[in-house]
This record gives sequence, structure tokens and C-alpha cells, in this order.
Amino acid sequence: MPIATLDEFLARSNSPDSPFDYLIIGGGTAGLVVAHRLTENANISVGVIEAGLYHGRSDEKPILHTPGLIGLAVNNPLYDWILRSVPQANGNNRILPFPRGKCLGGSSLINYLGHTRPSKDEYDALEASFNNTGWTWDTLLEYMKKSESFSQYEVIESRGRAAPPGSYVPKPDAAVHGTHGPILHSQPPPWPPYDPKEAENEGSNLNRVFLQAMDQLGVPANPEPCGGYNIGCAKPLMTIDPKSSLRSSSVSGYLEPIVDSRPNLLVLTGATVTRVLFENTDNSGKPKAVGVELYTSNHNARTQIRNIRREVILSTGTFKTPQILECSGLGNPAILNPLGVECIVDLPGVGGNLQDHSAVSFIGEVDPRYVTADILLEPDGLNKHQKLFDERKDGLLADTSSQALCYLSLDHVTKVTGTPHNTIVNQLEQQSREYINKLNPSPAVQRGYEKQRQLLTKWLSERTQAQIEIINFSGHLPINGLSPDITSRKRYFTLTACLVHPFSRGTVQHVPTPLSSSTESQPRIDPNVLSHPLDATLLLQGMEFILHLTETEPYKSAIKSWIFPSELSSIDLKEALKPNADHSLKAQVNDILEAHLRSSVRTTYHPVGTAAMMSKEDGGVVDDRLRVYGVDGLRVADLSVLPYIISAHTVSAAFAVGERAAELVLEDYAASS
Repeated sequence: MPIATLDEFLARSNSPDSPFDYLIIGGGTAGLVVAHRLTENANISVGVIEAGLYHGRSDEKPILHTPGLIGLAVNNPLYDWILRSVPQANGNNRILPFPRGKCLGGSSLINYLGHTRPSKDEYDALEASFNNTGWTWDTLLEYMKKSESFSQYEVIESRGRAAPPGSYVPKPDAAVHGTHGPILHSQPPPWPPYDPKEAENEGSNLNRVFLQAMDQLGVPANPEPCGGYNIGCAKPLMTIDPKSSLRSSSVSGYLEPIVDSRPNLLVLTGATVTRVLFENTDNSGKPKAVGVELYTSNHNARTQIRNIRREVILSTGTFKTPQILECSGLGNPAILNPLGVECIVDLPGVGGNLQDHSAVSFIGEVDPRYVTADILLEPDGLNKHQKLFDERKDGLLADTSSQALCYLSLDHVTKVTGTPHNTIVNQLEQQSREYINKLNPSPAVQRGYEKQRQLLTKWLSERTQAQIEIINFSGHLPINGLSPDITSRKRYFTLTACLVHPFSRGTVQHVPTPLSSSTESQPRIDPNVLSHPLDATLLLQGMEFILHLTETEPYKSAIKSWIFPSELSSIDLKEALKPNADHSLKAQVNDILEAHLRSSVRTTYHPVGTAAMMSKEDGGVVDDRLRVYGVDGLRVADLSVLPYIISAHTVSAAFAVGERAAELVLEDYAASS
């Protein structure tokens, strides 16, 4: 695939005949969507600048494209920005990792492949609660479908698989899925295949055991979780090509098929944009974006790309987009002035409103008859499954071992834990007043947060709205530096509780760095996890739910011992979880959970919100056409625009935002041509 040199890119931007109409900053998940759609019009010239590199087509980099190898690209500077938070006061002062894709394809090339969607109400609230015209479930569903090429769930049957009795049976609704989009979706068949002649084989799939135990707890299966109602258990779709069993990403779906045939598209890699360049215009009186300043390590200098005829489009993600905005003079003057950056537009919401799903995991050993991802850590196991993958596109390398999850309303959770619902929600209003006073934001930002708080409070009491996600991973996830014992051929489970609608809000701010290190420049990231006290209360409820799950058959019989936290091995959980449990025993479990929460809470790497699509009076940064307030010719097209986080793994939202952004740009292009 041709990648432009800096000289070629400069020549195009300076061309009197065909300079760039649009310059897209960030060739990641959403940025390549916008590039693809804009260049469908041969009269539109588009440039894309990506800080990372292009790493070849899907069969050239197994570490990126083989599903069973997910996670290996994380913390590798070839593919990952390796961002880190400041120490978290409510997480034992630990520094949290934030993997972000630094490559063509962005985080769609290093994520864990899960494709889920939120509830209908969550997307409808973008318009109903925040006056963002056209941002509704019905509208965004069309963009999600446009991005999707859906391979039927019945891939098990297509490979000659029999479905075991009582297993999860998906019932896809064709009305909510696309069939010809660039991103391929499928549901890889579970491994090992079910053999009805071998009764013991029925229990060897831990995800099936998870779903059966959830059913015993009264949590129903959801045969179509992508239709606007995500409550219940499901095996999610994965962004995996069902034919090749390789990852489907924005680079494989949106860029590679078209880049050779569209001379109106030029891509530059290995170039980090440091700021947007503006010029004063006589038309609107607003500064107009006309280009960017960038840095390339091989030139060791800053270069300016100018003469952009129409717009600069930022698609650099929730962490980098506010950093670039601040470096460009857009933000809170109280933050910019001490950095020596002239504030050209006062936008106090830039870099605020950071949200992510908080999560805590539990790890234990299971009976060795269960087939888990730990097998891939053993040389003979890896060789066996590599052969299966090479010859049949099957086995553990064709999947991610995380095919079972469940979204739960607060009502679902508290019915199992026995906690009175009112004791949780009654304290919220007072806690929130104290919380916002502690944050001490600008009046505009405070108004925006209050609107979000009212919405989140409403959802707490709704049975159709998820608050907790439970994820079952068949294997030992490397959490908190804890690695599995691969010498003993043990098998493990990892159960994770995620808080999907946190009340806490964090920040992202630019930190000046020397020119020589600007390609690795990290913003100051403070997710402020658990800073709102209700978040800890809710997540502890999810953690207690997991304990009830592990005491429910058939999951209970699968477990041999607890690894993380190991203290659970010395507790009689059956007794401790009874409604009339001994007070001291109950207190002991609560202490273990509280300590585990503080020592291991992290995020699930779904950050949103730092350039929020809200009114400027509410601390917003962009309007409902994604245009940055106070300037002309600058838009944002990434997940930083979401005012609040959704109950979903966010890659589906990123593709939808990219599709909608492209359509909005094309509408304005047509209106002005």
C-alpha cells in the first residue's frame, strides 16, 4: 500500500491545482472511516496524517490480526502509545495503563475485538437530553449498519458443528445488522467442538458454564443484544472475518481496499501533529483552521501543512484530541496561560469530562478438563493450535476466549446480592453535591455535569438500563503483574465486573515537552477513578455478584481455588453470602472486597467525553455537527465527542461517529459547492 513521504505530502498541500480539501488528523478507528467516505467523491481531495506506522495487510502481522494473540501488541511502542495515568488516590495511588493504538487502524487494531451496542435510550438521550439534533438510536443504527458486514451467527453449523443441549442460541434480527459494510462481524465457534458422543466434553467450555450459572441466578439470555436492548447474557459478535479468522479493523476494512485506486487520497504516517494552524478571516470574524504543524522523528523538526481549502478534522481520540486543541489555543485560559499557550477561544470543557468503565477482576484455578487460553502459553499447546489455525482457521487462535458476557441492571444485581436498592440511590444527590463542589469546575462545566447526573440517576432505577457488565474470560488475564503458572499446566478463569455508567469525571491536559521527545508526548491523564463515592458502591455490588456467581452451579464445581484475591480461598463463601450470615464473616468478606477494589481497580480502555458534544453554555466543545465552537473549519470525529459513556464496548460507537461525521461533512460540502 503506498504511503506518502513528507515531501510528497507537502507537494500535494502546496499544489495550486489540487490541494487538500480536508485534512484528517489521525488514521485510526474513526479517521479512516471519514477518509473512505469523503474520497468516494472523486472531486474531494483528502489527506490523512497518522502518528504511527502502517504494519501491513492482515496476513503479515499475526500479533495484530490473530484473535487468539490479542493483548500482545499492548505495551509495544510499535503499536501502542503506552499512555499512563497520574497516581490514582482512590486506587492505592497506582498508575493505570491506557493502551491506545498508534498505527494505521488505531485502537481497532489492538483492541479485544468485542462488538457490542448500548441501549436505545442511551443514544436517544443525545438528542432528547442534550439537544443534539439527529443523534438518536434510529439514526445511529443506520451508521452502525453501514459500517457492518454481518456474517450469520450460525457459523457453528457452517463448520459442521453440533450445538450442545441448553447452549446459548442467538436469534439475529436482520433489521439491525448491515450486510455490505467494511467491518466484518462474526461469532467464532467455541473450542473445543461439542461431540454428543462424549458426555464429558459438554462441560469443557467454561463460557457455557458461565451462561448456565447466570441462568440459575435468574439472568436471562439475550438472543439479540445489538437491537437496542442489551440486558442479559450473550456471546457477543467479534470483529473477525469468518473466512480468514483474522481481525477486521478500520485499516483492513476502510483503507486497504480503496487506497490504491483513489488518487484523491494521500496518507502520511510517522508524523505527529502538534497543533492546528489558524488564520483570521473577514467572513465570520472567527479564526479559520488552515493547516497543522507536525513533527517527524526522521526530520527532527517541525513542519507546517497549510492551504487546507475546507476543514481540518481531528480524529486522534479521547486523549490526544484535547491535547491538540489545547496546544492550538482552544481551552481553558486558566490552564493554557501557565503553559505559555495563547488562548484564542475560551472553551473550559476541553479536556474535562473524561469517563471510562471502571473494572475489577477475579482469577481462580479451574478443573484441568476445561479448555482455556492458558494452553497457548505451553509450547506444545501453541503448536497444536497454530496448526489448527493454519490448516482450518479453527482452534483457540481463531477466538479470543472471551465469548460470554452479561449486562445487568442495578435491580438485577441487588436482587442477587440482597442489598436494598434504596440504600444505594438515596444517598446519591447529597454525594453529587459534595462531589461537584470538590471538583470546582467552571459554571458551564458544572451545568453540563448536572445534566449528565440527572440522566444517570434516572437510569439507575430502570430495569432496561445496564449498570454492571460481567465478563467471563476462559484463561488467566495478566492483571496487576500477576502471571499464570505455566509450568504446571493449570487452567484458570478470569471474571470481571465493570461499571458502565460511572459518576466520576476525570481530566486530560497538555504537558509541554522538549521538541526532541514530542513524538512520544503524553498528556496528563487523570481518570479520577472512584472519585465519586457511588462508583465504589456500585462496583462493589458487581464484585459481590461475581461471588454469588461462583457459588452457583455449574460454575461452583468448576473452581478449584482462588488466585486473585487469594484471601477468598480461606473464606466459606457459601455461608458468608447467606442473607442471615454471621456478621463477622460478612464483614470479613466485605473487607476483602474493599481491599481488592482499591488495589486492583482499573479501566477497560473505553475513554470518552473530553471534547463533548453539548452546548457551549454546558461546557461543550463541539456542536451537533461536530464543529468546534468559536472557530471555522475544524471538526472532531472520535469518541471524545460523546457527552457520557455508553454501556457497550465502544468500537461500534467509534465507527458510527466516523460514518456520521463523514455524512455531515459531505452535506456541508454539497451545500457550499
